Amino acid sequence: MRRRDREETRAEEIVKVIRDCDCCRLGLVDTDGLAYIVPLNFAFVETGEPYGTFYFHGAGEGRKIELAAVQKRASFELDTAHEAVAGEKACAHSFNFRSVMGKGDVTVVTDETEKMTALQALMLDNTGRETRDIPTAALAGIGIIKLAITEWSCKIHK
Repeated sequence: MRRRDREETRAEEIVKVIRDCDCCRLGLVDTDGLAYIVPLNFAFVETGEPYGTFYFHGAGEGRKIELAAVQKRASFELDTAHEAVAGEKACAHSFNFRSVMGKGDVTVVTDETEKMTALQALMLDNTGRETRDIPTAALAGIGIIKLAITEWSCKIHK
């Protein structure tokens, strides 16, 4: 990171930034070798490791599931607290934000128990409510992507 004065390294502060975000961009590589970046809602689960795990959901088939199934690594980015700051002169403007980006090991979850755990985490993170009434029959058509974070960086500009 070029601007070390804006770097946040404390895990608890990085987790706060993640929790304040409502969209995570998952970065995969498509079959042409180009970046395939998809914005997704997510659940973030603290694992007790230095980092944590993201869960994303969607249809059980399609481009992102296909790419995640064949790749071992992926990247991610989240940002929030956007605020344009007008300067007095041209080129003196700025932009406040808080962001987290990183890499991790990506897998498609097939185990029903882990799928259920991921869906419950997604429901809690996205609705604020716990749920235990997800029909087991629905699991077959739902795709869950797991991103176990292996590195991250956080930048705060305020």
